[in-house]
Amino acid sequence: MKHMALEVDKLSLSFGPRQILNELSFSVPAGQSIALLGENGAGKSSLLQVLAGQLRARSGKIQIHGLPGKSLTARRQLAYAPQFLDFPAGLKIREIMHFVMKLYNSSAEQLQRVSADFGLAELEPRPADRLSGGEAKRVSLALAFASNASVLLLDEPAAALDQHYQRTLTHYLEQLKGRSTILFVSHERPASLSLADRLLYLDQGRLSEDISQSRPHEISKLSFFASECPTLKGVVQQQRSGDYWELSSFDGDALVRQLVSSGVPFSHLSLSREALD
Repeated sequence: MKHMALEVDKLSLSFGPRQILNELSFSVPAGQSIALLGENGAGKSSLLQVLAGQLRARSGKIQIHGLPGKSLTARRQLAYAPQFLDFPAGLKIREIMHFVMKLYNSSAEQLQRVSADFGLAELEPRPADRLSGGEAKRVSLALAFASNASVLLLDEPAAALDQHYQRTLTHYLEQLKGRSTILFVSHERPASLSLADRLLYLDQGRLSEDISQSRPHEISKLSFFASECPTLKGVVQQQRSGDYWELSSFDGDALVRQLVSSGVPFSHLSLSREALD
């Protein structure tokens, strides 16, 4: 039986009358990489915040490597790089880096290597609250990768990064694949999903699909005109411009079959495939 790095049992979260997570349950074996997918407001970022301890669930349980999620020992097994990060005023990046190094017992060599890869040398003397979005993202990712944490939670990790640092991010994810347990949310190019062993689709705070996958070699793009788009399983990215729809999936043929059987009127259907790097 595989060791579980993360276990989520009937997790619920609400903001006033709004239900964000609704008795969500799943488990993640150690070393597995998971992409969290779903429409805006599906609960993906909120889930990572609850796992990281930044939001408190109304009910449910979390275990990290078999330990209660609220325990300090369990928390030190986990590192979180949020989509947007506001560092505390008055601290310099150098001070935050050394605090993280001590908290996670990281080596100076490891911190130096990650810092160099993400170009932090010029940022170290800077006040933490005076960084651009891209600079803050680089610091956040570098701290997560330097932490030695066995579970990484990455919310939109490629957002605000230029192409150079996107390649650096991909390199780190590939190096950690199978060694660390990774959950990431991404609305970037679907090729990034090829790094995931498993896809979890959230819909209104519930788990709607749980797909284990081998590394895909291509992405399918389905385009058509329709006044509305039915709910189709397996969509990893959806864009709309007026009545023009473009959907991306790892199984374009299945997407076409679903669209036809939905009964929704459409025209000018086109299906193309693009190889993944």
